[in-house]
Amino acid sequence: MNLTAYFPTLEQVRRSFAGEEVALSNRDLTRVRLSDTLTLSVPVEGGASALKRLPFSRLRISDHGRWTSVHDRALEATYGRTPFFRHLYPHLRDVILNHPEYIFELNETLDRRVSDFISLDTLKDELLRMIETNPQRIGAIRRELSIAGGEEIPFFAHVCRLGPDAIFLLAPTL
Repeated sequence: MNLTAYFPTLEQVRRSFAGEEVALSNRDLTRVRLSDTLTLSVPVEGGASALKRLPFSRLRISDHGRWTSVHDRALEATYGRTPFFRHLYPHLRDVILNHPEYIFELNETLDRRVSDFISLDTLKDELLRMIETNPQRIGAIRRELSIAGGEEIPFFAHVCRLGPDAIFLLAPTL
């Protein structure tokens, strides 16, 4: 996927998948909105002022507070009952609890693990061929798998719900 957002939304991943430039705000780099009432933030050294003045590659994760355990519990509480969570989350949990020094490393590692779980690199060309040969059917599958408001939900949540079938959500709207 090659995004550097913290748990990017389906819309952000879809645009990246399509080769479009994805504009990320500073908030996208360190925050994820799990629901209308729950947003998680990764603390960075220097706080909000560091987000404004430092390049993304130099933002260090702060060990201030208990953010790793808060994120761990919140992700499990929010998605723990989804069909694929117990298969995917151990790979992500390890990254969160033993996070790297820089935020971009955290985001890239989480992104790579989600991509690997659904074999995105392997299936991308196959999905593109299916879209080319039968766009109406792929569009129908995408609509069948979509949920209301799903564009703004983290792609990770869709993967927890659908497993490898989440790749169909990356097909363009037809």
